[in-house]
Amino acid sequence: MRIDAELYPEVVDAGGLLRALVELAERNGVDLDGAHESPPLSLGMVTVPSDRGGIHVGVIRSARGFTIAMSGPNWTWARGTTADLPDVVEVAGAWRGGMLLRELTAAYPFLAYDALGLGYEDGDPVSAMWGILLAAEHLERQRPLLRAAFAHPRLRPLMPGVSHGTVRLKRDHLVRDAGEVTITEIGDRYGVGSGWFDEDPELVDSLTEAIELAVLLL
Repeated sequence: MRIDAELYPEVVDAGGLLRALVELAERNGVDLDGAHESPPLSLGMVTVPSDRGGIHVGVIRSARGFTIAMSGPNWTWARGTTADLPDVVEVAGAWRGGMLLRELTAAYPFLAYDALGLGYEDGDPVSAMWGILLAAEHLERQRPLLRAAFAHPRLRPLMPGVSHGTVRLKRDHLVRDAGEVTITEIGDRYGVGSGWFDEDPELVDSLTEAIELAVLLL
């Protein structure tokens, strides 16, 4: 990626975003150890490692702006855009230093935290994800199914998700092979299965039966 010298003179003068960030961090006493270009040999994207995942920094092509996002294994903690490179260095240093999301976004208003990320930070990502899905406007068709699953004491502790119209309830959201149950509305019936590749779900006639069968498959 070629960086516009008029939009990013300090980046071009430094020889790329990585060098610009590292040099600015060194001048300000901020530790960005391990920072690297991502993908390799890119001049416009840098990843800084942290104990809570990568801090990903990029440049916007059409107008001056640095994007920054802190990402966990399967979620985004926070993201935002600023025109000031020193802001990026400060945020990266603060995040690596352990600053929490509410404090971080208060100090740097151009950042916004993700509701799921806040759930992880508060120690209850499952409840956070239920709240996100139950309020999602684009999941109107799946909402009755989600509500029924949330109402059941055996299903509520599972991490919910919706993929291609299928409600997926995972035993452990951090372990890929921990197992899950799936419920899909198929016409006027429901298909209930287990696992990502279950191509032959059992069909039942009602939502109540679907919930009962999902509990049995746990």
